[in-house]
Parts: sequence; structure tokens; C-alpha cells
Amino acid sequence: MDACTCVHFLFIAGVQNRFVLLVSKSFLFVLTSGIFVVTCRLKEKRMKNLDGTKKYAFRKSERLCSKRVIGVLFGGGSRSFAAYPLRVVFIPTEMKTVEPVSVLISVSKRHFKRAVWRNRVKRQVREAYRLNKHILLDTLMLDRMPKHLAMAFLWLGDEQVSSTVVEAKMRNLLFRISEYYQKEGRTDETFVETAE
Repeated sequence: MDACTCVHFLFIAGVQNRFVLLVSKSFLFVLTSGIFVVTCRLKEKRMKNLDGTKKYAFRKSERLCSKRVIGVLFGGGSRSFAAYPLRVVFIPTEMKTVEPVSVLISVSKRHFKRAVWRNRVKRQVREAYRLNKHILLDTLMLDRMPKHLAMAFLWLGDEQVSSTVVEAKMRNLLFRISEYYQKEGRTDETFVETAE
């Protein structure tokens, strides 16, 4: 019995009977070792699905939440590119995270007074990043690149634009960051070490 069958059996047994009947100790061993193998494979293929296709997900672990890193990001020593109505600020860090890039999305109340409009713009930016982040991640997987990158996307415009425009600008910015690191490598002097 393979791991997928075991997990499927556990799901069915747990849903229907609210308990799992383990037939023998060997079944338990197969179950635990199978889940371990599946977990290892998923960690190994973090950037791609098991069938080799790109993974389009934006997990909570990819969000930039550290106040210290945000302070350094906006304090100086970072690089930025603009493609109206978006601006990206980024800096290489030495954070110990699972994901190679941490992202912050900011839409100022000065540009949109209503929270509904700000949330819509944030959703558009988040979706554009989710669909195009592979442009940057493929570059960061090379050996000489930074281990982790902290990025902030800032909204500059006062009007709402369509999602296709936001996606085109996002693609432009990610290509520019990718080209910057292909050209520069790890020559940046500012690295943030966090004690998290």
C-alpha cells in the first residue's frame, strides 16, 4: 500500500467513522514512512509541483512581517525601481526563512481614501506577483545570488487601473530586479542579519 492510498484511507476512515482502525503495526510503519517520503518530496520540490510545472502560490511565509527588516528596507541602502503606478524597494538579507523572497505590499491612504479601493489594489498587486514571481525565483536559485531578498511593492498612482496593466508593470519590475542580480551578483554590501 503506497503513501497516497494510506492517506486516502485515513481521510475516508476519519470522516466516516471518526476514528482510524489500524490493521497491523506494518500498516502503521508504511503509513508513517510513506507520509515522511511525501513530505520530503514536497520540501525538495518547493518551487515546482511534482509534475515539473510552476507552482503559483502566495503563502503566508512569503509575506514580510519583521519590523526590523522593514525598517532597514526603508532606512537606506536598498535599491528601487519604478514602473508607474508601482515602485519596488528591495534589499538582500540573511533571514532564516523557508522562502527565498519576502514581500510587503503597501497602498497609502493618501492615494485611496476608502479601504475597499485600497484592498482591491492590494489584491491586484498580490495576484500579479503570484503569477509572475517565477521570473525572479529562477534567478535567485543560482549559487552566487543572495540567499534571501526582502521586497516592498508601493502603489504610486491615485487612480485604479486594470489587472492586466498591473501585471505588465509587475513583470517589468521583476525582470529588472532579475537582470540587476544577474549583472551584479552578490556585490551588495548591505545585508540584514535578524535574530528571529
